[in-house]
Amino acid sequence: MKKHWKIWLIFLVLFLAYSGTVIFKSLLKPDATCAPQATTVEISEDELTRFLEAWPSFIAADYNQDMASLKLEKATDQLSWRAKYWLGRRCWTPERFLYIEERLNQMLQALYLRQHADAVISILEEELVNEKDEHQRVAYQNMIEAQKQIALAGKISENELEMTERHLAEIRNVLMR
Repeated sequence: MKKHWKIWLIFLVLFLAYSGTVIFKSLLKPDATCAPQATTVEISEDELTRFLEAWPSFIAADYNQDMASLKLEKATDQLSWRAKYWLGRRCWTPERFLYIEERLNQMLQALYLRQHADAVISILEEELVNEKDEHQRVAYQNMIEAQKQIALAGKISENELEMTERHLAEIRNVLMR
């Protein structure tokens, strides 16, 4: 028995270390009471609302400092365990939460691009109506078509653009702090 106490001690230490890791990782996941996280490309109105409520607290707690090299590496790898725990307690997975932040920035950019293209099209259409020279009219029509293509740039759905427009002030207020 004296020979084997070291083996049992090593086994006990390894077992406790493994158990502690499993328990610790389970603390970083959202509660079992949380609704399942969406995995779609598009974000829903509910996710937008929940995100806009949570993001200011996330920033105030300085968890975004963990993401200093966000563009260089996977963002969730940059988050501290505290940030992951904080997100989990609020029914977020780090991947989805950070995806929504990135997606909202893309949606804002696409909306601004669309609004700018629409303004340019409006000006070009006014010029087209008044233009008599056929070559210039064709040039205006080509520019209008080019602006329409620019307005469609980005992989943002019409639903997301409409949602962004409805919540534009709130999104800007939350993200641009």
